[in-house]
Amino acid sequence: MKHLAHQDGPLAVSLTAAHMAAAVTLQSRMPLWVETNRAFQRLHANVPGFDLPASLLKVAAVNQLYSTNVFAVARMAEHVTKIMVTPPDDPLRCVEAIAALPPVPGQQHDRKHWSFASKFVNFFVDNRCPIYDSYAVSMVAYHLGRGRYAWDDTAPFATFVSHLQRLQQMTGISCSVGELDTYLWIAGQYRAWCRNAERAQINTEARRLFREDSAEVKTLLHALLPSVPPTPGVALPS
Repeated sequence: MKHLAHQDGPLAVSLTAAHMAAAVTLQSRMPLWVETNRAFQRLHANVPGFDLPASLLKVAAVNQLYSTNVFAVARMAEHVTKIMVTPPDDPLRCVEAIAALPPVPGQQHDRKHWSFASKFVNFFVDNRCPIYDSYAVSMVAYHLGRGRYAWDDTAPFATFVSHLQRLQQMTGISCSVGELDTYLWIAGQYRAWCRNAERAQINTEARRLFREDSAEVKTLLHALLPSVPPTPGVALPS
């Protein structure tokens, strides 16, 4: 990770290479997260393609391990198989296509599966595709400033990607999509935990890490988000 020239004025909250490095180090202390990503890499390598059996395995794996709330797993697998016969060249368009699971007759809500689709494409189609979830959105808005994060309900993923690219340009940090995703996810989880440790609906392994009585972990968390006050009763290292 290195700094490039800053663009487009100051951020509401700065984001530096040191913050990103802290996130990557914290990730290394979360073995389940690390092994889950390795499991996806193995599945991608050992089960190539998107025929229906392959799609079923991949859809079920993403949905179960990342809790993406796809209730019609078999129907989503059929949908993915159809799309991947002639997939869009642009991975962002691929996310949009997969997210738009056709409703069944009588279904009242035409729900889009953005989080699932972005993860699926990132793991199995193109790892340059950003991962979209509530923590990533909240952290991009946090750094840009709410006034700079113009929301478009009709195209939430495209909006997110546009703002994410703007954030990268404004920070001047050169990093991989995976490194940025790691930062957004763990920083978003930690920010939620700092707001309300007991009620925050965050990942179990992340919660366990944030509770560690370790000077090294506390130092890393302070480096991750120095502008966020720690949870009451959790002392930062001197």
